[in-house]
Amino acid sequence: MHIGVIAESQDNIYVLRAFCQRILDEENIYIIKQNQRFVSTQILPKNIQSIGNSFLKIKKHKPKFLIFLTDMDKNKKIKVELEQEVQKLSIHAIIVVPVTKIENWLVCDINAINTVLKSNISLPGHKLDAKSWLQDQIGKSSLSYTVACTRIAKQASFKKIGKDFQEFVVDLKRIVLELESKQNQVVKNKNKRKSLTNKVINQYLKALNKPIVSDKRRK
Repeated sequence: MHIGVIAESQDNIYVLRAFCQRILDEENIYIIKQNQRFVSTQILPKNIQSIGNSFLKIKKHKPKFLIFLTDMDKNKKIKVELEQEVQKLSIHAIIVVPVTKIENWLVCDINAINTVLKSNISLPGHKLDAKSWLQDQIGKSSLSYTVACTRIAKQASFKKIGKDFQEFVVDLKRIVLELESKQNQVVKNKNKRKSLTNKVINQYLKALNKPIVSDKRRK
């Protein structure tokens, strides 16, 4: 399955791929990636054109659908803004906006982190910057940041991740079901047309084998 992803970094893309593989129970997911720094369309109107350009680069690879992944950061309206722009692209798409950053999904399961990093750490009690904290912990291991985050995504318990992740799971499954239903309908219509064509051909061949009735005999 080919999925187009427009995201802000390679790390985010690999983490998203790991999650998609698990959610869809599909190992053969090929990500057609395009890095894109998302800025509020209200602050930077050129961002609209930039999103369109990124989409065109991906579209030529014919992905089944498109995922836009960005951090909410301080712009709580970014999802609404992106949804408005994506509607103009004529493709099935999901807007994924984790609260603050995608690393917040990863730190929800400390057991997964300890398994991957072979550590025995605990989450600090105070509100933490998930990305900075993960960078510090991963920096103490022998793994690269991208590899470690991807492995954590493959281990993390979905039940421990927040509401925004659960919404993503629902949206992802819904869009795949819609596409499969559409594909099944296309196949069904194709078979129906083929059956109708065969019927017409058989009627024509049958008619050719009939004796010609002259006008005199008809009278």
